[in-house]
Amino acid sequence: MPSSSTSIDFPPYQLDLRAGQLYRDGTPVHLRPKTFAVLQQLAERPGELVTKQALLDAVWGDVAVTEDVVRLSVGELRTALGDERAAPRFIETVPRRGYRFIATIGAGATGTPLAAAEPAVDGSSAAAGVVVGRARERAEIAEWLRAATGGRRQIGFVTGEAGIGKTTLVDAVLGDLRQTSGAQLRIGRGQCVEHHGGGEPYLPVLEALTSLCRGSDGPAVEASLRERAPDWLLGAIGLLAPHDSQRAESAASGREHALHRLAASFDALAAEHSLVLLLEDVHWSDYSTLDLLSVIAQRRESARLLVLCTLRPADAIVRGHPVATVKRELLRKGLCREILLGGLSAADVASYLAARFPGAELPDDLLPLLVDRSDGSPFFLVALVDHLLEQRLLVNSGSRWELRADPETLRTAIPAGLRAIIEPRFELLAVDDRRVLEAASVAGLDFAAHLVARAAPPGSDLADVEYVEQICDTLARRQEILRAAGESAWPDGSTSARYVFRHALYQEVIYQGLSSSIRRRLHQTIGERLEDAHRGRTGEVASALAAHFERSRDVDRAVHYHTEAAAHARSRVAYQETRLHLEAALELLREQPETPERLRQEISLLRDLGSTLFALKGYGDEGAARAFTRMRELAERLDVPVMRLRAMDGLLLVHTMRAELTTARALGEEMLALAEHLGNTAAAANSRISLGATLFNLGEVEPAHQQAERVRALFDPQAPPLPPVLDLTSCSLLASTCAHLGRIAQAQALNREVLARAAALGTPYLRAHATNFAAQLCALLRDVTGARSLAEETLHFATEYGFSVFRLTATIVRGWCDVEEGRVDDGLAALRGAFQEYGASGQRISTTSFSALLASANLAGGDVAGANQVLDAAFSFAAETGERINEPELYRLQGECLLAGAATRGQKAAATECFERALALATDRKALLFELRAATSLCRVRKSARERLARLVDRFAAEDDCADLRAASALLGARQ
Repeated sequence: MPSSSTSIDFPPYQLDLRAGQLYRDGTPVHLRPKTFAVLQQLAERPGELVTKQALLDAVWGDVAVTEDVVRLSVGELRTALGDERAAPRFIETVPRRGYRFIATIGAGATGTPLAAAEPAVDGSSAAAGVVVGRARERAEIAEWLRAATGGRRQIGFVTGEAGIGKTTLVDAVLGDLRQTSGAQLRIGRGQCVEHHGGGEPYLPVLEALTSLCRGSDGPAVEASLRERAPDWLLGAIGLLAPHDSQRAESAASGREHALHRLAASFDALAAEHSLVLLLEDVHWSDYSTLDLLSVIAQRRESARLLVLCTLRPADAIVRGHPVATVKRELLRKGLCREILLGGLSAADVASYLAARFPGAELPDDLLPLLVDRSDGSPFFLVALVDHLLEQRLLVNSGSRWELRADPETLRTAIPAGLRAIIEPRFELLAVDDRRVLEAASVAGLDFAAHLVARAAPPGSDLADVEYVEQICDTLARRQEILRAAGESAWPDGSTSARYVFRHALYQEVIYQGLSSSIRRRLHQTIGERLEDAHRGRTGEVASALAAHFERSRDVDRAVHYHTEAAAHARSRVAYQETRLHLEAALELLREQPETPERLRQEISLLRDLGSTLFALKGYGDEGAARAFTRMRELAERLDVPVMRLRAMDGLLLVHTMRAELTTARALGEEMLALAEHLGNTAAAANSRISLGATLFNLGEVEPAHQQAERVRALFDPQAPPLPPVLDLTSCSLLASTCAHLGRIAQAQALNREVLARAAALGTPYLRAHATNFAAQLCALLRDVTGARSLAEETLHFATEYGFSVFRLTATIVRGWCDVEEGRVDDGLAALRGAFQEYGASGQRISTTSFSALLASANLAGGDVAGANQVLDAAFSFAAETGERINEPELYRLQGECLLAGAATRGQKAAATECFERALALATDRKALLFELRAATSLCRVRKSARERLARLVDRFAAEDDCADLRAASALLGARQ
C-alpha cells in the first residue's frame, strides 16, 4: 500500500485514512476511533511537535475532557504498535508539551527513531549487565529444562543473598533458552512483592499468566485457560468481564480443589509446548502461591513444565516465612532441585573487568581490591566499580586506567556494605530525581508514573505525569536504579508508563532512608490515589490499600481494606491470606478506644475468622474456639442475640467435633432456648439438629430421634422455607436414629433420601457429606457392597475437592469392606493408617464407631491382641467424652475377643458376661439393632438365650432387612 493522500506507510505499518484502518503487513490492527484519529493527527505531521491541546481540539472538539484522554490514547497506540516509551520507534513524548511522530514515512523505512538513546559512557553502569562466571549453574538449569521438555516436571530454586546475581543468572539462562527453543518455549514471569498483612493471593502467578496471554502465543494460552481455569482467575487476568469474575469459587468446594484446578491449568499450558514459570523473590511470596507450588511439585501427571524460583534464604528466616520449610520438604521428597549461589571467584571478577573495560590496561591493584571488598557479590562488585568511577578514584589517563590512591587508602575510602554505596549515589541525583524515587519506593517494587505524580505536592512540576516519566526514562536509559516495564492502566482511565526498580535493594535502601513522617504522608497519598482510581473495584487492590493505610496509621481505612482483602482472598479459596488479613484487622481494632461501634466491627471479624479457621484447620481448631468465645462475650455485652447465636453455633460445632459432649449438650440446650425465645425458626431447627446429634452420641437414641422428627415437621409447604441444608442434616440424623432403633427399612429409605437431596443441591461439600454419612450407615448395617460403593464415591469427592476428614473416614470404611471381602492385609493396613491419621487431625467425634470397625477387622485378621488394644482405648475414650452410642457394640466385641481361638471355660464365662452387659445397655437405650447383635453373640454360647433372640427378631417389621437380621434368623433356624 504506497503512501498517498489516502494512506501513510511507516513499515511495517500502513495507515489507510479512507478506510479508517491501521494495518501491520496487511493484517488489520484494531484501534478505537478516537485513538485512530490521534494517530492520524501525529502521522500527518512527521517530526513536528503536536501539542496536547492541539490533539484535544482536533479529535475531541467541543467535548469537555481532560488531557488524560490524550495520554490514554497514546498509551493504546504504543501498545498496538509495540512501541516503548523509554526507547520509542514511532511516537516520542515531549514532556509537558505533547508528542512527535518519529518514524520514517514511506516504503522501505525501517522505523528507526529520530532521537536515539543517550550513549553509554565508558565504564558506566550501562556495562553492568555483563554476565561472567556461572557457567556450571547455567548448564544445570538448561539440564532442568531438558528434563522438563521430556515430560518430567521440574521445580528449581536459585538461592542466594541479596546482590549475589540470582536474577542476572536467570535472565541469562532465559535468553539462552529463547534462542535455542524458539517458538516451542513459553515463559511466564511473576514477581513476588513484600506485603503487609495477608498480601494478594497468587499475585506472581497472575502476573505470569498475564505475561503469557500477552505473548506471541497469547490466543492459544487464553483458550486453554478459558477451558480449565476458575472464573475468578479469568477475571483477575482480564479474560472475563468484571461482573462475571465476581462469581467466587465456592468455599465449600475446598482449598485443595482450587489448588489442583490451578495446577491442572499449568499442566495444560505445558502439554504441547515447554513452559517455564519464573517466580522471583519467593521469600516474599503469598502463602497460596507456595501451596500451589507444592501441589505442582507433587502431581504425577507428565508435564513439560519448569518452575524456577529465586530466593533469599536469610530474608525468609528473618520474616518467619514458610518458603524455607516448603523447599526443605520438597528437597527431602526429591521433588525439587536447588542451586546455591556463592560469591564470584577472582577469575570471574577478572572476566567482568575485561568485559566492562574491553582492551583497557587496568591497575594491578584493582583486581585484588575488588575481590577483597566485594566479597564476591556481583551487585556489590558493579556498585564498587561505579563508586570508584563516580568518585574519580579510578580514572582513564589516556593510555591506561589508574587508581588515584594507594590500596590501603582506597580500602578505607570504599564504603562498607551495599547501603553505604547506594545512599551516596542516591544523594548525587538531582532533587526531583530523588523525590520521584522516594515516592516510588513507597509505591512498591514496580510502580506507575501517574501514581508517583499523584504523591507530589500540588503545583509542583512532579505533579505532571509526563515530567515524572521523563525522569524515570532518563534513569532507565542510564540503566541506573530503574528499568521501563511497559504501560499501566487503571479502571478510572489513568494511564502512564510503568517502571521497576532494577534491584529490590535500591527500593529498600531508599524507603528506609525516609523519615517516618514522610513515609506516612506518602503512604496516605498513594493509598488515596489507588482508592479513587479503583472506585467500585477496590477488591482488586484491597491488599495494597490495607498496607498503605496501615503504614500511614489511617486505622479505619486499614481495617476496612483488610476486611475487603479477606473477602477477596476467600473468593479465591485462599484461606491463609484470608486469615492473615482478618487477624491484621483485629489487631488494629484492638489498638483503638473501646466503643460499641468498634466492638461490633470486632464481632463481624471474629465470625469470619472462626469460619476461616474451620476451613483451614478443621472444625476442632483451638483458634476458632477462641474466636467464637470472644465473639459470644462481645455479643452478650452489646446484647446482639443474633450474633450470640452464631457464636454459640460455632462453639457447639467445635465441642461436638472434639467429642466434648457434656459441654456441647449444655450449649445446645442454651442455644435452642435462645432461638425459640427470638422466634428464629431456622436457628431453632439448627439448634435441634446439633442438640440431637449430641444426644445421639451420648447414647440417648430416642431423645435424639425426637429432636430430628421435630425439625422434619418444620418443613411445611405452607410455612416460610428453611435452608435446604437443615432438611439434609435432619434427614441424616433421623436415618441414624432409625437404624439404631431397629427401623431398618425406614433408615434405608432415609439414607436414599439424603443422597438424593444432596445430589439435587449440587454442592460438592454436601454431596461428599451425604455419601460419607451413607457409607457409614451401610457399614453399621453390614451392607458391604453399599458401603464400598459409597465410600469410593466419597473418596472421589474428597480427593478432587480436598475434604481431608472425609478422605480419612471413607478410607476407614473402605478398609473395613476389604477385610470383610477377604482382602485382610490390605484392608487392615489402610484402616489402621486412616484411623491413626484421624486421631491426629483434632477431630474426635465418632471415634468409638471407627474403633468398632477397626476392632472387628483385627478380629477377622486374627489379631486378637490388636483388637483388645483398640477396644481398651475406645472404652477410655467413651469414659472421657461420654460418647456412649457404641458402648454395647464395644462390649460385644470384647466378648468376641475372649472367644477367639481355643476359649477356656473361664473365657467363655467372661465373654457371656460381656454379651449380657452389651445386651443390657442396648435394651436400656432402646437400641434394638445392638440388642439383636448382642443377643446373637450370646445365643452362640448360651442356648437359653435363643428365646430372647427370637423375640427380638419378631420385633422387626416385615420389610426390614439387614445382615444382622439374616444372621440371627439363620442361627435360630440352625438350632431348630
